[in-house]
Amino acid sequence: MALNHAEKLLHQAKVSGSLKFLGHLYAAEALISLDRISDAIAHLNPENVSDVSMGVLTSEQDQGSDKGDEPVESIAVTSARAMMLFNLGSAYCLRSEYEKARKCLNQAATMVNTREIPPEAILLGVYLELQNGNTQLALQIIKRNQLLPMTVQRISPDSRKKPLQPLHSVQPVQLPSSFTQVQRK
Repeated sequence: MALNHAEKLLHQAKVSGSLKFLGHLYAAEALISLDRISDAIAHLNPENVSDVSMGVLTSEQDQGSDKGDEPVESIAVTSARAMMLFNLGSAYCLRSEYEKARKCLNQAATMVNTREIPPEAILLGVYLELQNGNTQLALQIIKRNQLLPMTVQRISPDSRKKPLQPLHSVQPVQLPSSFTQVQRK
């Protein structure tokens, strides 16, 4: 049902760019729910977003009238394309295409401010690094709460084999005996 409505919206002749953007996102989400990930990937193509204006197109706008707010519009289009790339990365991850997913996430992260990266994208980045065996980089992503840690480089396969050394020794906590006994009524 959601897919049907999203496709009807996308086939409308005069619909705003923001609604087309949302139509592609909803269609992709519905297709993923139906396990039609290849079809969803087609909807998540960032090139599908060329306009995110809010108004309904008039015949004057169809012919390409001048826009006075072009810089603001281009920022909005860039953010919308980044969101498409974050979602595209998730779709690739569902197909176990981890390298493509990583490329999408990295490209999207360079398009927006670090504070605009959704938490789901950061978690996907952690998952991808863990999937690749880069536990140190996954930890750095979590600690910094950002996809592209500034100072951390990719971990070589040789360094992954070395066990992690704790920064300080951890001593077990001694609990009073009353905490360790289970009381039953």
